[in-house]
Amino acid sequence: MRKMMTIVLLLACALSSAWADPIHDAAREGDVASVTRLLAGDPAQLETRDSLGYTPLLSAALVGQIDVMKLLISRGADITAQERITGYTVLQVAARSASLPAVQLMLNKGADPKAPAVLEQAGRGGSRPVVQLLLAKGADPRITDALGWAAESKALPVMQLLLDSGADPKAPDALLGAAGSGSLAEVQLLLHKGANPRVSDVLEHATWSGSLRLVKLLLAMGANPMAPDVLSGAASNGSIALVQLFLDKGANPKAPDVIDNAVRSGSLPVVQLLLERGANPRGRNVLIHAAERGSLPIVQLLIKVLVGIRVD
Repeated sequence: MRKMMTIVLLLACALSSAWADPIHDAAREGDVASVTRLLAGDPAQLETRDSLGYTPLLSAALVGQIDVMKLLISRGADITAQERITGYTVLQVAARSASLPAVQLMLNKGADPKAPAVLEQAGRGGSRPVVQLLLAKGADPRITDALGWAAESKALPVMQLLLDSGADPKAPDALLGAAGSGSLAEVQLLLHKGANPRVSDVLEHATWSGSLRLVKLLLAMGANPMAPDVLSGAASNGSIALVQLFLDKGANPKAPDVIDNAVRSGSLPVVQLLLERGANPRGRNVLIHAAERGSLPIVQLLIKVLVGIRVD
C-alpha cells in the first residue's frame, strides 16, 4: 500500500507541475511578487485548483514556500483545503515538504498535529525537527506508519526519535520500508530493537533493493531464501550475485516468472546461470520478451536452448 501511495504522490508532484497554471507555478517557485500581481488581477485565483486538485496554498506548501503561504493565508486562503488525489491537507503536505517554518505556520493557524497522516508524512519527509515538533504537539507515533515512512526515506535520525518516543519496531511496515530502501543501517536498527526478519515480504523487499549486504544480513538472521518471489526479484534486478546466492540456498530456478524476469532484465549472465540450473524457457512468452528487450545474445541463447539451433 505504501509503495502505491509513493507512486501516486510522485505522479501528483510531477503532473501538478506539468499541468499547473501561472499562480501555481509562482506559488511553488516562491515568487511572492507574481502571486500578488495575479491575485490583484483576479482575486478568484486564491482558491483556483490545478488539474490535480491543488490550490495555490497547497502548491506552496508542497515545497515549503513559507512567504507565499503567509501571503495566501493573509488573503483568506482556505487552510483546510485538501488535494484531490490523496486528500492530504495543507499541514500534511507541509510536513511532507520537511519545512519546519511551513509546519509551524499551519499549527499556529489551528491545524491539528494529531490528524491522520500528519506524522506519517513528516516521517516520509525525513526532517527530525518537523517530527520533533509534531511529537511535542501531541502526535502519537504508536498509531501511525511514521516509522515505516521514515525507514523508506532512509531517515535514520527520525527513526531513532520515533522509536525513542514509543513507535513499535516490530510493526511489519517498518522493516518492510527499511528493507525496500536497501539501507543496512535502518534495517540493523530495527533488528536491534526486536523486529522480525522472517516477516512476510521483508527479504523480497531487500532483494528488490539490490543490496547484497542487506540480503545476507537478513538470511543470517533467519529469513527464508525460498520465500515466494525472492529469486524472481533477484532475477528482475539482473543481479548475478543475488541470484547465485539464492540458488545456492536452495531457491527453485523453475519457479514461475524467474526466467522471464531475468530475460526482461537483459542480463545474459543471469539468464545463463538460471538455464544451467534447470530453468525452463519454454512457454510464458520468454523468447518474445527477449526480442522485445532487444537483447540479441539472450535471443540467440534461448533459440539454441529451445530448438537446438545455433544462431550467429
